[in-house]
Amino acid sequence: MRKYLITWTLFAASLSSGCAFYHKAYVSEIVLDGTNHRPEFYDEGAFYLNAEPTIRMRMGCLATTTMLETMSLIIPFPFGRETPPHESIASEPFSLRLRHYGKDGRAGLDLSALPIEVEIDGRVVPLALVHKSQERNDWHWEYEFAADLPCGDVQDGTLRIQLDAETTRTYGVNFEEGVQREFAWHPTFVT
Repeated sequence: MRKYLITWTLFAASLSSGCAFYHKAYVSEIVLDGTNHRPEFYDEGAFYLNAEPTIRMRMGCLATTTMLETMSLIIPFPFGRETPPHESIASEPFSLRLRHYGKDGRAGLDLSALPIEVEIDGRVVPLALVHKSQERNDWHWEYEFAADLPCGDVQDGTLRIQLDAETTRTYGVNFEEGVQREFAWHPTFVT
């Protein structure tokens, strides 16, 4: 009985000290299926093609609209005025960005001519370099590649990036668009 009472008291105390969240968003995104090659130190929200040298990838075809967000002490009832979702980006061109960091001021990799292609239903579409930028400090490079392919056509596709003669990264790619809901409990958040 004592154990039950202590457990119930701790549970009630945790409920009273935290906050519950409800988040509803309209998300348009390319979903990747493949290995994330993270370096020793990495950004939790990023996707990496290579650990050493570090090459970070961000897919294009991405848009998010927060439609509704609520919070309360126990149950976050979804109430309030909803924001309308963004317009579909299915007709936007399929693209991706690669970012590379040089170390100790050394020159970075030149990813300009990197062979990248996406295959959908047996049709192979190459991605071409459309933009290259370098920061002032000369150790951060970003490359943007795009294909003559709308985001909405990327269904059950395969993305291939050939890093060198021996290394090809292969990922499943799929464009998804729709409402995503998330409930979360943060025990240490107090209003």
